[in-house]
This record gives sequence, structure tokens and C-alpha cells, in this order.
Amino acid sequence: MKTENVNLMKMARESLSGKWGQAIGGYFVFMLITILVSIIPKIGSLASLIIVGPLFLGVVVFSLAISRNQESKIEQIFQGFNNFGLSVAAYLLMLLYIFLWSLLLIIPGIIVFEGRLHRLELGEPIAWPHRCAPERLLREVERSPGRA
Repeated sequence: MKTENVNLMKMARESLSGKWGQAIGGYFVFMLITILVSIIPKIGSLASLIIVGPLFLGVVVFSLAISRNQESKIEQIFQGFNNFGLSVAAYLLMLLYIFLWSLLLIIPGIIVFEGRLHRLELGEPIAWPHRCAPERLLREVERSPGRA
């Protein structure tokens, strides 16, 4: 059973009614902590890998509490630290999954680029393959009967 987007948007607005400030504040706290940790010189990126996982889990708990019309508090953002090892492992697995799927786009792009680069080295035309040469197109346009 699929729910239409219009109904999903309506349900989201209803669950956020009266809680917009709290939701925006929670996400602001998450983003502020994430940015402040990542700009620490020398250890910021490593600290970010360790801290963002639990914070992200806490944001999920916070968001679910809002959407289920349960009591939601900004402190729920830090609940991910209660399951620190599990949340860090889940975050690292999520990053690995995203990285591996992104390779499906990057590697074919590199292969196409290399192929085009070698065609250029061999002196073959890249922009106009043989069947779409500009001279041939001009001749066909001139021969067309509907030409004014």
C-alpha cells in the first residue's frame, strides 16, 4: 500500500504543528556541534568520524519522537552516546555503503574519459563522429524538399 506524497506532506505538517521551533533547534544543535568538531585543527576529521555517528543516531531518535507525537527534547540528540560502539559502527558502515555505490558512477566516468582521451591522442574526431559530420548534415539539409 503506497501513500501519496500529498498525504505524506500533510502528515508531516500535522506532526510538526507547534514543534517547528524545537525541530529546527534540534537540527541546529546537531549541525553546530558537527561543524565545530570538524574544524578542530589536525584531529577534526577523525573526531568528526567518531562523534557524528552517535549524534546522528540521536537526531534520528529526536525526529522519530517528533513524528510520533511523543515527548521530544533536545537532549535526545545525545542519546546516541548511550550505544556509542554500535552507533559509530553503523555510521562507518553507512559511509562505506555510500562510498561503494558512488564508485558505480565514478569508475565508468573515468573509463569513458580515458577512452575519449586515447581517441584524441590517435587524432580521431571527438565532437563529430563519422555519421554526424557537419558537412554531411549540411548536404542533407540542402537536399531536403521542404527547404525554403
